[in-house]
Amino acid sequence: MPEAVVKSAYARDNSGIAPKPLPGTNVPPEKRFFHLHHRLVLKEMSGRSLNQMTSRFLESQERRFANSEIGEDWTNIPDLYSWLENVVFQASVESLAGTKIFDVIPNLMNEYRDFYNAAPTILRGLPRVFSPKAYKARDTLVASLRKWHEEAQKNNPLRGFDTEGQGWDEWWGTQFVKQRKALVLAMDGMTLDGMASDDLALILTANVNAVPSAAWLIIDVMRNPSLFERVMPEVTGAFEADAEGRKSLNIVKLCNSPLLQSIYAETLRLRTSNMLPRVINTGEQPLKRWTFPKKGAVFVLGNVAAFDENVWNSGTGSEPHPLHEFWADRFLKYPDDPRSGPLRNPAPEAKKAGLDEITEDDGPRFTTSGLDGAWIPYGGGINMCPGRHFAKQELIGTFAMLVSQFDMEILTPPEVKIEPNTGFRIFGTMPPKGKIEARIRRRRAPMDR
Repeated sequence: MPEAVVKSAYARDNSGIAPKPLPGTNVPPEKRFFHLHHRLVLKEMSGRSLNQMTSRFLESQERRFANSEIGEDWTNIPDLYSWLENVVFQASVESLAGTKIFDVIPNLMNEYRDFYNAAPTILRGLPRVFSPKAYKARDTLVASLRKWHEEAQKNNPLRGFDTEGQGWDEWWGTQFVKQRKALVLAMDGMTLDGMASDDLALILTANVNAVPSAAWLIIDVMRNPSLFERVMPEVTGAFEADAEGRKSLNIVKLCNSPLLQSIYAETLRLRTSNMLPRVINTGEQPLKRWTFPKKGAVFVLGNVAAFDENVWNSGTGSEPHPLHEFWADRFLKYPDDPRSGPLRNPAPEAKKAGLDEITEDDGPRFTTSGLDGAWIPYGGGINMCPGRHFAKQELIGTFAMLVSQFDMEILTPPEVKIEPNTGFRIFGTMPPKGKIEARIRRRRAPMDR
């Protein structure tokens, strides 16, 4: 982001994201960018807008899978993560920002990958002279996104905030992206380079967790044949026929599966290592033994509590499930097993505090009850990630679309543990370390869906 834009646009808004401005601030309501942006994201990442975006995401994946050259004979994939990265990234960007962005930037996936790999180096704050390759990756992507903005504006000019009801289009994508751009362009001192930098932030935010999390979910299920057999009826049961007999994925139904929700939650618990920033805006001190200056920044590593033996259920002596290992059932509460569920010592009142709780007949119940402050892959409070509902549908939907069309085998031996790349520790969900070889083929007999 150009320094001049930061100073003239973003730094002038110190009023916070809440509807009520922070005490002592005097930013005009129309200039409260962070609040206006937060309100916009909350609106567009829920309800009808969320449903439309998820539908577009799944349609993109289904189309790409159907047009894939993968046939009914086994095809080796030397690097499964890179393959899945392409699958999720392209569908995510298309659902958000349209299809024309790939025409304007044919190499967008590779440019994003280069920037993503360079981001940890850039975050260390090293001068450009010591990390020219990393900064070049960022500059290249910013320049490409500026070109996309210019071409899109030329072919389909933005009309300020007058986008209500326009829906998705191939140049700008969602109504959310259009209104977000109108909001950013209205900021004092905004430039095309500033806009492109903001676009980069959006694309990074949309993919930095979704891509590796989807990959881990697929890897964990595919490496466990018995778990795969448990999951498949959930997937096939979520493909429902319309009046003409055409089947499509009911993503809401699938995302309410207790087992898949537990797998999803465990994936995030085990591999997400996000840095949660907070700014001290009042005289209150959040930590009793520490004193922070007003306007001081506090950073908390989000996954420390995810491995707290005093909080989490790690199984029993005869059936251990260590916190450093994946356990698909960790978030499932079985009615006939008082030792089940995510908590080591569940309290009777813990049920009331859950973020989510799904019951299916007399079977297991997915729950995060009692995990406030322990399971925080999306942060917490007013700062909790507003895109978490879309991310959940991306992860579970990607798995369903993949296994409905393809057979896949991961060739890494079962006794070899696939580790996360800790070089991305503060970035969110850490991707797998090294290459994972796999093979894939189109299903010879279509899944009964």
